[in-house]
Amino acid sequence: MLVAEIHTLLPFRRYGSGYPNATAKSVKGRGLPFFFYPIRYGRYPNYGPTYIYDNEYGNDEYGGPGNKHRPGGHLHYITIQPPKSLVEGPYPDIPSMTLYAVADEPTLKAIKSAVQWRCSRSGFTGWFAPDKVRVSKQKKFKGPAEDPNGPVPEQAASYYRGSSVALFLVGYNNTAQVIDYTFQDHPSLEDTPLPSVADTPFFQCINVTLGESIPLVITMGAVPYQHNAASSVAAPQTLPVMLLVLVLVIWRMPIW
Repeated sequence: MLVAEIHTLLPFRRYGSGYPNATAKSVKGRGLPFFFYPIRYGRYPNYGPTYIYDNEYGNDEYGGPGNKHRPGGHLHYITIQPPKSLVEGPYPDIPSMTLYAVADEPTLKAIKSAVQWRCSRSGFTGWFAPDKVRVSKQKKFKGPAEDPNGPVPEQAASYYRGSSVALFLVGYNNTAQVIDYTFQDHPSLEDTPLPSVADTPFFQCINVTLGESIPLVITMGAVPYQHNAASSVAAPQTLPVMLLVLVLVIWRMPIW
């Protein structure tokens, strides 16, 4: 039985992190320790590191965000905002902020339920909020070349579960994410510090809750799938030939 260490699920800021016993770097040739494909940012937008994009400009090992073979289907994203009662009025309890979460559809459903249950509760955030965390409907994730107003790599605040889930903070600009080098090439390259809103209990609640609520699927004996002739990924095919050995949903509910 394969047992995942908890540090592989919790948030790391650099793309390519969240793999078992490995520092952050590119996702190329690293397999699928948690079943789900890592996030890909679609067609190259003519700036930034090519290795996070698809087709002739980058590593096509996992296909694009719309690859039909992706477990969980097309990548989607949701918008997450604090309850209105906490950010409106002349004396708001917390600053307004907009977050994006990117993942497969089933994972986003788990995230939505988790953050609305946990981060709307005054027991964790320290505030009383009569309304829930605001979470939008899912939208297809296409990457900055096709949807520059959606999540973009330089806004990434955290990656989880082998870089297959990410949290983005609108307004954050991490220049380390848009330099065309991997962490392995330049391990001393420092991330731009997160803005002050990242120190608020609300942001911390969202960040931790994502890491503790995302589904972890471990597969064995699945029929390999090759995205293209040069691909080294071995992934399960469609449901009739999938053997799911273990599905572990990590969801730590707070105790009041």
